[in-house]
Amino acid sequence: MTLEEEATLALKTVERLGDLLDLFTPERTEWTLADVARALGVPRSTAHGLLVSVASTGIVQAMGNGRYRLGPRIAALNEVQMQQRELRLQRAGSEVLRRLANETWETSNLGILAGTSTRSLAGTTSP
Repeated sequence: MTLEEEATLALKTVERLGDLLDLFTPERTEWTLADVARALGVPRSTAHGLLVSVASTGIVQAMGNGRYRLGPRIAALNEVQMQQRELRLQRAGSEVLRRLANETWETSNLGILAGTSTRSLAGTTSP
């Protein structure tokens, strides 16, 4: 196999991983091997190889009843993404909060909704 063919195969595998992850929705959190194969339009053997490989990373998890669901690695990756987003918001909001506090002579806070509560990201006291 040439280097170009290996690269093409690797890209196809990444695309299939993306397609696999897209199957999991709030409405459908678990999938069987047969359902994955059908939804991806691949043979069961291909779907099985993909699921076993991805399960070994913790991205999906075999439930033991022939079903698969998203695994604990997804939660860990989501936490990293949320921390990055919050850090960007803190950086962008800090100067705005300082100016707002100076102009209004009031304490200013920046928060985001987290479910039904607010999570505080930054704050500046009045001058």
